[in-house]
Amino acid sequence: MLHTRAPKGSDSPNRLSVTLPLLAHARNILVLAAGRSKQHVVNAVITNPEAAAAKYPVARVRTSGHLTWLVDEDASSG
Repeated sequence: MLHTRAPKGSDSPNRLSVTLPLLAHARNILVLAAGRSKQHVVNAVITNPEAAAAKYPVARVRTSGHLTWLVDEDASSG
């Protein structure tokens, strides 16, 4: 796990980054996809997960626990 902080005076929020192997140990993972800009990613993961995995890291997320996607109407319509 890598934890980085935004520089002082920056408008950027603090950020927490984790690796896929760390996520694999999670009991619950929640993926949020919102907005039309995520529509192509959601569609790619649903229609061809293997091909999507080469392009989108979210398609490579695996866990022995629960993986839940929350997708809003804009990201899901296609």
